[in-house]
Amino acid sequence: MLSMSHAPIRRAYEERIQDSMPQEVILFACDEGEKAFDSHDGDEYSRHLLYAAQTATRSASPFVSVSETHYKAVSMMRQDDPSMIQHPQILQPRCAVRRQLPLAVNPRYW
Repeated sequence: MLSMSHAPIRRAYEERIQDSMPQEVILFACDEGEKAFDSHDGDEYSRHLLYAAQTATRSASPFVSVSETHYKAVSMMRQDDPSMIQHPQILQPRCAVRRQLPLAVNPRYW
């Protein structure tokens, strides 16, 4: 358990957002014509997306981007259920990794 002030983490997150390219990223839990599936644990995509963001603390990077988190969540969904017929989608501009929007901060860096 980390016992530190949230202030440096919040400051780092805000600075990274300022360094990011102006952009809009849209996440969909499924593709057109599909439905998003729920389990007893909740919405499958959202649950995996949040878990993927939480695992940023094990990352080698100080930040995890929205797109990186999305792709990791989809991969985890496929591992949990290889026959899954839900296909989450992401719409985002092309930009360098260092200019992508962050979704999570790795607190071990601060």
